[in-house]
Amino acid sequence: MVVLLLPGQKGKCTLYDDVKKFLLTEFPVPSQVVLVGTIAKGKNLRSIVSKILIQMNAKVGGIPWAVDGLPFMTEPTMICGMDVFHSTALGKKSVLALTASTN
Repeated sequence: MVVLLLPGQKGKCTLYDDVKKFLLTEFPVPSQVVLVGTIAKGKNLRSIVSKILIQMNAKVGGIPWAVDGLPFMTEPTMICGMDVFHSTALGKKSVLALTASTN
């Protein structure tokens, strides 16, 4: 896995897109790019680092979360999650996200 710390902040680092494209097409290895602006704030650093580690674990094939011990889990069960983002800045457009377990 390649882990890179790049200067800048979200949306303002032109190198970010180029590096991710290169690592996806020319040198296909799992990668995690962290912008220095994200961790330089010092606020909630433990939470930020924890989320980065969860992403890295998932990218190398790990299971980031597990659901265990629910009463209906005696039979094969799919767990689904859904969220909606409403953007008033984009003219009241909404984005729906859906995820589900496969194992």
